[in-house]
Amino acid sequence: MLAVNVKTEYLHDPMGIDIPAPRLFWNCEGGITQTAYQILCRDEEGHTLWDSGKTPGSAMRAQYAGEALKSRSRVLWRVRLWDENDRPGDWSEEANFELGLLDASDWQAKWITGNYKVNKKQRYPVDCFRKAFSAGAIKKARLYATACGVYEGQLNGKRIGDFILAPGITDYRKRVQYQTYEASDSRILGYAALPEQTFYCGLPGHVHEAACYDAADELVCGLEEHIHTEECEVPPPEDPVPMELTFDGPDYSIRVQYGPEAALPETISTAPTLFSCCSPVRSGPAAGAAMVPLSDTPPLTSTTPAS
Repeated sequence: MLAVNVKTEYLHDPMGIDIPAPRLFWNCEGGITQTAYQILCRDEEGHTLWDSGKTPGSAMRAQYAGEALKSRSRVLWRVRLWDENDRPGDWSEEANFELGLLDASDWQAKWITGNYKVNKKQRYPVDCFRKAFSAGAIKKARLYATACGVYEGQLNGKRIGDFILAPGITDYRKRVQYQTYEASDSRILGYAALPEQTFYCGLPGHVHEAACYDAADELVCGLEEHIHTEECEVPPPEDPVPMELTFDGPDYSIRVQYGPEAALPETISTAPTLFSCCSPVRSGPAAGAAMVPLSDTPPLTSTTPAS
């Protein structure tokens, strides 16, 4: 009998969960009845965190009961089963889970927003917050990021992950969901994030009320170690996409992209551009909202590979 489809909190190899003692799940393949199981958990250095030993039972689940875990802990685990004839099967494939930032003090980054005054009746370009930096050989790196509204992150000019409409809509006054991304590229040269004016300061809801929660986008992210949003810059708002809303769609300025006198091409690229001339950002209000990972359900993702 073999354990297959191993999951943690119903997710395959989740990263950034906030449950210090998560539930572990599996299905059975081969045999008729599971009569016992054994779970082995270890850390990245190979140290055993939990050995359940042979545990009688037919339930295809168990709760982690090993050494206490803390923020950023990564656990690798596998399970083997005994069948109705008390014969042990092979070990399952190794699964893993990683905890996110469990305490508010783990967040070193600060909320930021564009350094300009906002008129709620006026439309503004999509903000692009950017930090240029370099790093040497990297063993492990994680990007913890979120925004009030919708954001897309980039590293080395490439989109991070395949999450659509991150971080997910919430009541931003009470809690804000954040994402954890793998960022262990051996040559990290820069980071950019593009929050859009959507659920937070856009026109959500059936009443289409402008600036439902606030008038400007806000962003917080930290690429560990020691690269945070308060050090970021924001390019000027001379962008061919002067406004983008989830419900209204984008406004697009051909004059900005090609010039007022330029002949128009047959096809037009609507990808936003990044600029080298930057102005400072300012700290945004934290609003006292709790930071929680989006870990209870699989996220809405794109089927298009990241570019």
